[in-house]
Amino acid sequence: MIAITGGGTGGHLAIARALGRELNLRGLKAIFIGSSSGQDRMWFEDSDIFEACYFLDSSGVVNKRGFGKVVSLVNILNLAFKCKHIFDTHGIKMIISVGGYSAAPAAIGAIIYNKRLYIHEQNAIIGRL
Repeated sequence: MIAITGGGTGGHLAIARALGRELNLRGLKAIFIGSSSGQDRMWFEDSDIFEACYFLDSSGVVNKRGFGKVVSLVNILNLAFKCKHIFDTHGIKMIISVGGYSAAPAAIGAIIYNKRLYIHEQNAIIGRL
């Protein structure tokens, strides 16, 4: 099974939706891993595109300063370790990141747990994540 991760804004979420729909057309199953912040829940909470959706308590790091940046980084790392349970539950073999702060926990989890990680960069300027 495949996990699609990312979001925060419609630009990332539209790509996640398009990928999910295409996977469905090809007979492949996917889950979505996003954030409880931003628009992720609004887009996918009741969606029939994904087998399951997870909304983690993540937030961005880029616009924070000092101790707030450290707290966000520690939280993302903690959530990355929690992604192991999600990966194991669904037999996740690969993760596709569409970017945004919502993608950080699952993308970092993919690296930690040696899962294939693919990054879709839809912006003209590469994102910071």
